[in-house]
Amino acid sequence: MCGRYWIDGEEESEIQKSLDKFRGHLEKKTEVAPGSRAQIILQNEEGIFTTQSAIWGFSHFDPNKKSVIFNTRSETARKKQMFKNAVEKSRCLIPISGFFEWTDLKQKYRFTSQENSIMYVAGIYQMDRFSMLTTVANSSMKPIHNRIPLILETDDLEDWLTNDKLTEELLKKIPLNLNKDVVGQMGLFI
Repeated sequence: MCGRYWIDGEEESEIQKSLDKFRGHLEKKTEVAPGSRAQIILQNEEGIFTTQSAIWGFSHFDPNKKSVIFNTRSETARKKQMFKNAVEKSRCLIPISGFFEWTDLKQKYRFTSQENSIMYVAGIYQMDRFSMLTTVANSSMKPIHNRIPLILETDDLEDWLTNDKLTEELLKKIPLNLNKDVVGQMGLFI
Protein backbone atom coordinates (compact mmCIF):
# COMPACT_ATOMS: atom_id res chain seq x y z
CA MET A 1 0.00 0.00 0.00
CA CYS A 2 1.15 3.53 -0.53
CA GLY A 3 -0.32 6.56 1.19
CA ARG A 4 2.38 9.18 0.53
CA TYR A 5 4.94 9.81 -2.20
CA TRP A 6 7.09 12.61 -3.57
CA ILE A 7 8.42 13.81 -6.91
CA ASP A 8 11.58 15.89 -7.22
CA GLY A 9 10.39 17.44 -10.50
CA GLU A 10 13.79 17.27 -12.17
CA GLU A 11 13.33 13.96 -13.99
CA GLU A 12 11.84 15.19 -17.28
CA SER A 13 14.94 14.25 -19.29
CA GLU A 14 14.87 10.75 -17.79
CA ILE A 15 11.19 10.40 -18.74
CA GLN A 16 12.03 11.49 -22.29
CA LYS A 17 14.64 8.70 -22.46
CA SER A 18 12.02 6.19 -21.27
CA LEU A 19 9.11 7.39 -23.44
CA ASP A 20 10.17 8.62 -26.89
CA LYS A 21 7.01 10.64 -27.47
CA PHE A 22 6.93 12.39 -24.05
CA ARG A 23 6.04 16.08 -23.99
CA GLY A 24 5.23 17.26 -20.50
CA HIS A 25 6.38 19.06 -17.40
CA LEU A 26 6.74 17.77 -13.84
CA GLU A 27 6.24 19.90 -10.79
CA LYS A 28 8.15 19.27 -7.58
CA LYS A 29 5.94 17.94 -4.78
CA THR A 30 7.57 17.22 -1.43
CA GLU A 31 4.79 14.98 -0.19
CA VAL A 32 1.71 13.94 -2.13
CA ALA A 33 -1.18 12.61 -0.05
CA PRO A 34 -4.51 11.09 -1.11
CA GLY A 35 -6.98 13.79 -2.08
CA SER A 36 -4.29 16.17 -3.34
CA ARG A 37 -3.41 17.06 -6.92
CA ALA A 38 -0.43 15.50 -8.66
CA GLN A 39 0.67 14.78 -12.18
CA ILE A 40 0.09 11.61 -14.12
CA ILE A 41 1.39 10.58 -17.53
CA LEU A 42 -1.11 9.47 -20.15
CA GLN A 43 -1.39 9.26 -23.92
CA ASN A 44 -3.37 12.05 -25.59
CA GLU A 45 -5.45 11.86 -28.79
CA GLU A 46 -2.38 12.61 -30.96
CA GLY A 47 -0.47 9.66 -29.47
CA ILE A 48 1.84 11.90 -27.43
CA PHE A 49 2.66 10.97 -23.82
CA THR A 50 1.99 14.02 -21.67
CA THR A 51 1.38 15.05 -18.09
CA GLN A 52 -2.00 15.96 -16.65
CA SER A 53 -2.91 17.22 -13.21
CA ALA A 54 -5.34 14.96 -11.37
CA ILE A 55 -6.60 14.27 -7.85
CA TRP A 56 -5.16 11.20 -6.15
CA GLY A 57 -8.11 8.99 -5.26
CA PHE A 58 -11.41 7.99 -6.82
CA SER A 59 -14.56 9.30 -5.20
CA HIS A 60 -15.96 6.74 -2.80
CA PHE A 61 -18.89 4.65 -4.06
CA ASP A 62 -20.64 5.35 -0.75
CA PRO A 63 -21.69 9.05 -0.86
CA ASN A 64 -21.71 9.18 2.96
CA LYS A 65 -17.96 8.53 3.09
CA LYS A 66 -15.62 11.47 2.63
CA SER A 67 -12.54 9.30 2.05
CA VAL A 68 -11.15 8.50 -1.38
CA ILE A 69 -10.06 5.18 -2.84
CA PHE A 70 -6.42 5.88 -3.66
CA ASN A 71 -5.00 2.35 -4.08
CA THR A 72 -6.37 -0.42 -6.29
CA ARG A 73 -5.35 -4.07 -5.96
CA SER A 74 -3.88 -5.21 -9.28
CA GLU A 75 -5.19 -8.75 -8.73
CA THR A 76 -8.85 -7.65 -8.66
CA ALA A 77 -8.85 -4.39 -10.66
CA ARG A 78 -10.28 -6.01 -13.81
CA LYS A 79 -13.06 -7.70 -11.81
CA LYS A 80 -14.33 -4.77 -9.74
CA GLN A 81 -16.98 -2.61 -11.38
CA MET A 82 -15.44 0.60 -10.03
CA PHE A 83 -12.07 -0.03 -11.75
CA LYS A 84 -12.82 -2.33 -14.69
CA ASN A 85 -13.38 0.35 -17.36
CA ALA A 86 -10.38 2.40 -16.24
CA VAL A 87 -8.09 -0.64 -16.43
CA GLU A 88 -9.34 -1.35 -19.94
CA LYS A 89 -9.31 2.18 -21.37
CA SER A 90 -7.75 4.73 -18.98
CA ARG A 91 -4.34 3.57 -17.84
CA CYS A 92 -1.73 6.06 -16.69
CA LEU A 93 1.70 6.25 -15.12
CA ILE A 94 2.38 7.99 -11.84
CA PRO A 95 5.94 9.35 -11.84
CA ILE A 96 7.44 9.28 -8.35
CA SER A 97 10.90 9.81 -6.87
CA GLY A 98 9.99 7.59 -3.94
CA PHE A 99 7.27 6.74 -1.45
CA PHE A 100 6.75 6.34 2.28
CA GLU A 101 5.34 3.45 4.26
CA TRP A 102 4.77 2.99 7.99
CA THR A 103 5.01 -0.12 10.13
CA ASP A 104 2.31 -1.08 12.64
CA LEU A 105 4.48 0.64 15.27
CA LYS A 106 4.36 3.87 13.20
CA GLN A 107 8.00 3.70 12.09
CA LYS A 108 8.29 5.66 8.82
CA TYR A 109 10.34 4.24 5.92
CA ARG A 110 11.34 5.87 2.64
CA PHE A 111 11.58 3.66 -0.47
CA THR A 112 13.53 4.61 -3.61
CA SER A 113 14.76 2.87 -6.73
CA GLN A 114 18.11 1.12 -6.64
CA GLU A 115 18.74 2.10 -10.27
CA ASN A 116 16.96 5.34 -11.26
CA SER A 117 15.99 8.72 -9.85
CA ILE A 118 12.39 8.11 -10.92
CA MET A 119 9.95 5.22 -10.71
CA TYR A 120 6.74 4.74 -12.66
CA VAL A 121 3.74 3.33 -10.84
CA ALA A 122 0.95 1.75 -12.88
CA GLY A 123 -2.22 3.75 -12.41
CA ILE A 124 -5.74 4.18 -13.70
CA TYR A 125 -7.77 7.35 -14.06
CA GLN A 126 -11.36 8.53 -14.40
CA MET A 127 -11.90 12.13 -15.49
CA ASP A 128 -9.66 14.20 -13.16
CA ARG A 129 -8.93 11.47 -10.58
CA PHE A 130 -6.42 8.63 -10.44
CA SER A 131 -5.68 5.55 -8.36
CA MET A 132 -2.37 3.79 -7.83
CA LEU A 133 -2.23 0.06 -8.50
CA THR A 134 -0.67 -2.11 -5.80
CA THR A 135 0.51 -5.70 -5.77
CA VAL A 136 1.90 -8.31 -3.38
CA ALA A 137 4.99 -7.02 -1.57
CA ASN A 138 8.44 -7.94 -2.80
CA SER A 139 11.24 -8.94 -0.39
CA SER A 140 12.32 -5.34 0.30
CA MET A 141 8.77 -4.39 1.37
CA LYS A 142 7.57 -7.57 3.15
CA PRO A 143 9.07 -6.70 6.56
CA ILE A 144 7.15 -3.38 6.49
CA HIS A 145 3.87 -4.05 4.64
CA ASN A 146 2.18 -6.78 2.61
CA ARG A 147 1.46 -4.52 -0.42
CA ILE A 148 3.67 -2.41 -2.69
CA PRO A 149 2.92 0.01 -5.54
CA LEU A 150 2.99 -1.73 -8.93
CA ILE A 151 6.25 -0.18 -10.16
CA LEU A 152 6.85 -0.87 -13.83
CA GLU A 153 10.20 -1.30 -15.51
CA THR A 154 11.18 1.13 -18.26
CA ASP A 155 10.57 -1.46 -21.00
CA ASP A 156 6.95 -1.84 -19.84
CA LEU A 157 5.89 1.84 -19.78
CA GLU A 158 4.62 2.27 -23.31
CA ASP A 159 2.95 -1.15 -23.24
CA TRP A 160 1.08 -0.21 -20.04
CA LEU A 161 -0.24 2.96 -21.66
CA THR A 162 -1.06 1.56 -25.11
CA ASN A 163 -1.08 -2.24 -25.40
CA ASP A 164 -4.40 -3.70 -24.23
CA LYS A 165 -3.18 -7.25 -24.94
CA LEU A 166 -0.41 -7.00 -22.32
CA THR A 167 -2.50 -5.45 -19.54
CA GLU A 168 -3.16 -8.72 -17.71
CA GLU A 169 0.51 -9.73 -17.83
CA LEU A 170 1.65 -6.33 -16.53
CA LEU A 171 -0.88 -6.45 -13.67
CA LYS A 172 0.90 -9.60 -12.42
CA LYS A 173 4.40 -8.10 -12.25
CA ILE A 174 6.27 -7.96 -8.96
CA PRO A 175 8.46 -4.83 -8.69
CA LEU A 176 12.22 -5.00 -8.31
CA ASN A 177 13.66 -4.58 -4.82
CA LEU A 178 14.00 -1.03 -3.56
CA ASN A 179 16.29 0.98 -1.31
CA LYS A 180 14.79 1.36 2.17
CA ASP A 181 15.67 4.00 4.79
CA VAL A 182 14.17 4.76 8.20
CA VAL A 183 13.09 8.42 8.25
CA GLY A 184 11.21 8.85 11.50
CA GLN A 185 8.61 7.85 14.02
CA MET A 186 5.03 9.10 13.91
CA GLY A 187 4.16 11.06 17.04
CA LEU A 188 1.54 9.80 19.47
CA PHE A 189 -0.52 13.01 19.46
CA ILE A 190 -1.20 13.74 15.82
